[in-house]
Amino acid sequence: MNCTHHIQNQVSIICLAPHKCPCQRRLCVECQYEHEVEKQHTVPIKIFQEMMMKKFYKSYPQQTSELIIQRKNFKEMLSSTQNKLRQIWVGLEDSINQMYEMIEMEDKFYVNFITNNVNPTELSNTELEKLVSIILGKTQEDRNDQKKSYLMQLEMIKKYWKETQTFCDNFNTELKGIMQFIKKKVNNPWENLKEIKSVYNRKEDLYQVLTQSKNIDGAYLNEVIEMLRNEEITNCLKFFSDKTQLKFIASMIQNISEIDFSKKNYSTENNDQIRKELIKKISYGQHIIEFLKFLVSL
Repeated sequence: MNCTHHIQNQVSIICLAPHKCPCQRRLCVECQYEHEVEKQHTVPIKIFQEMMMKKFYKSYPQQTSELIIQRKNFKEMLSSTQNKLRQIWVGLEDSINQMYEMIEMEDKFYVNFITNNVNPTELSNTELEKLVSIILGKTQEDRNDQKKSYLMQLEMIKKYWKETQTFCDNFNTELKGIMQFIKKKVNNPWENLKEIKSVYNRKEDLYQVLTQSKNIDGAYLNEVIEMLRNEEITNCLKFFSDKTQLKFIASMIQNISEIDFSKKNYSTENNDQIRKELIKKISYGQHIIEFLKFLVSL
C-alpha cells in the first residue's frame, strides 16, 4: 500500500503511540521522520504482525476457557432455576388444593348432617363436639375465622402470582429485545459499520470535493464495496442516503453530481489544461485515488 502523504513510498511502519494519529497509523519512512512521536512507538509491519500474533495466542486460550466456564455456569444456573421453579409450582399447587379441600371438607360435613338428617348419637365424639360447639356458638365463629384466613392466604397467593407474571412478562420483553438486537447485528452487517463522524462541507470545485475523502479510510471503502456486492445493491446513492453511517459518502457523491464539472464536457481540447492540472493534483492524494476507485466500483 502506498503512503497517502508520500505517494512514491510504500507504507512499512505502524504507529503505536497513544494518540489520534494524523497518518491513520500507517507510516512510510518519511512519515516516520516527520511524525512527532518517539521511535519506540513505531514498529515495522512485520514486527507489528509478530506482536499481534503473540498477544493473540497468549490471550485467546484464556478467553476461550473463560467463555466455556461462563457458558457452563449459565447452563447450571438455568437448570437450577428451572428445578426450583418446578418445586415452587408443585408446592404452590399442593397448598392451594389442601386449603380448598379443608374448606370443602368442613362444609361437606355440615351439609351432610343437615340434608341426611343424621342421628347425632351415631357420630364420632369429635364430630359430635363440633355440633355442640356450633350450638353454643363458639365453633362457628372459629370456623368462619379459619375460613377467612384460608381465603386471605389464597388471595395473597393470587397477588404474588400476578406479581410473578408481571416480572415474567417484563423479563420476556427484555429478552426479546436482546434477541432482536443480536439478530439485527448478525443479519444486518451495516449496523456494525463504523459511522463517518466528520461533517460534510459542500464545495463547488471538484478537487475540493475530493479532498474531503481524507476522512474516509481505503479499507473502509473496500468493506462497503464488499457488502454492496453481497447484498446486490443497485441504487447506491439512495442506499447510502438511508444509512446514517454512509451519509457522508452520499453527500460527496451528490455534491459531485451537482457541480459544473459533471455538467460540462471536459474531454475537449479546450479543457486540456484543466484536466492535466486536476490529474496532477489528484495524483498526490492517495485517499482521492482510493475514493475514485470506489466510485468506479459502484
